[in-house]
Amino acid sequence: HLRFLVRPVFFLAMTLYRLMGIGLLLLLLLLITLFSLQFAPQDGWSRVPAIIDLHRHCDPPLSAVANLLGINWPACSSSPESQMQSSIATWLGLKWAEQPVSFLPLVLCLAIIFFLVSSSRIVQALQEPIQHLLQRLAPKPDLKAQLTESAAPVKAAPPTVESTPTRLDIKSVPSESAVTIAESAGTITGKTVITAVQRIGRYEILHSLGQGAMGVVYKARDPQIGRIVAIKSISAAVPSDPEFKVYKRRFLQEAKAAGQMLHSGIVTIYDLTEDKDGHPAMVMEFVEGMTLDKIMSDERLPFKRCMNLLAQAAHALDYAHKRGVVHRDIKPANLLITGNDVLKIADFGVAKLTGSSLTLTGQLLGTPAFMSPEQFTGSSIDGRSDLFSLGTIIYWMCTGELPFPGESISSIGVKVMQFEPVPARQLNPSLPPEIDLVLARCLAKSPEGRYATASDLAADLEALGSGLPLPSESKKAN
Repeated sequence: HLRFLVRPVFFLAMTLYRLMGIGLLLLLLLLITLFSLQFAPQDGWSRVPAIIDLHRHCDPPLSAVANLLGINWPACSSSPESQMQSSIATWLGLKWAEQPVSFLPLVLCLAIIFFLVSSSRIVQALQEPIQHLLQRLAPKPDLKAQLTESAAPVKAAPPTVESTPTRLDIKSVPSESAVTIAESAGTITGKTVITAVQRIGRYEILHSLGQGAMGVVYKARDPQIGRIVAIKSISAAVPSDPEFKVYKRRFLQEAKAAGQMLHSGIVTIYDLTEDKDGHPAMVMEFVEGMTLDKIMSDERLPFKRCMNLLAQAAHALDYAHKRGVVHRDIKPANLLITGNDVLKIADFGVAKLTGSSLTLTGQLLGTPAFMSPEQFTGSSIDGRSDLFSLGTIIYWMCTGELPFPGESISSIGVKVMQFEPVPARQLNPSLPPEIDLVLARCLAKSPEGRYATASDLAADLEALGSGLPLPSESKKAN
């Protein structure tokens, strides 16, 4: 409320000051003119007709005002003597005819100049603290709101997918507005940005790979062994802010979760350090490649290749789940594809360690379009939540549509928890019939209805890509 009061008062005061300055400058010009007229040749009124005109219009009003105030003011007459007595020049103490020169106009000019200079200095001195006060009163950005906005799905350019002979367009591919996971994993995805940071810990910074609301990712070199690495650092939060402890704790949780795992399908964590400002920084494997969402937007993937990539993701998740780590944010932007078609899962930033108390209660962690029902309800979560998210990606890659589209978190949540998606083969008839069975088990509302392990899902995806019967169905038959 104080900000809304100070700003208009400051604006009004500055406007009045400028208007007063203009008026004083005009008065200064008038006084200089009157002072200089005293030295003009004076042999009667004919030489200065402007002064006669000034007398004619100003003397009668001045006489009326003087009479109201009880002052004896000579009335205006046509005689030169009366005009001289009642003239403006006489009233201001100016020389006229045989009178001595009056320096009153000059003194007034000097006083006005002194006032203008002094007031200008005072205003300049006051402007900076007032501007600083307005900046302090301005509302600070809400870091939690930034996280919520970065988690909201954003519609990107529609990519396409090829399923055997049929090609179709993929719509509504969500992606993060913050640092993309390709950048988080240290990938080369295009144009790089030169950074002023020279070193973090012992690592030499080469350039910036990307920057988001809460972090910066750099390409760097380890001078001890000459290895190229990627460094992810929290840079937006100030160490003195209360929120910084929350983000630092989550960042350390990411390092602990990912650092436990050594798998070809998971981005490797090498080290944990801090920059000169105390921001934690994670040193990671530098991977050249692109995220799944970017690949799908640039080219059309055959059905067999889609199944092979997703099977790799399922195997990597199975490795993590066996070690008590649930990713909680599986989505196309978190699946990195190298040039050799090797898939790596990155960004365990919202991973939940089994038995850990570090997960923040009451917060929505993940990306809504790919979240499981238990994530929306805040229920207990295990590895089957990641399988629901992976099933959403399978549906998206095969049909070109999200199974639970929506424009807001609430609308997506209602569909995830209460509605069944349109059958995949109804949107893409070229898909094999078994795809609906796999998706039904991945997208089951209850975790008990899904695949028991990610390894079981990987086996079915590999069978789909090869055109073989589903191993899960064979087990049921036996």
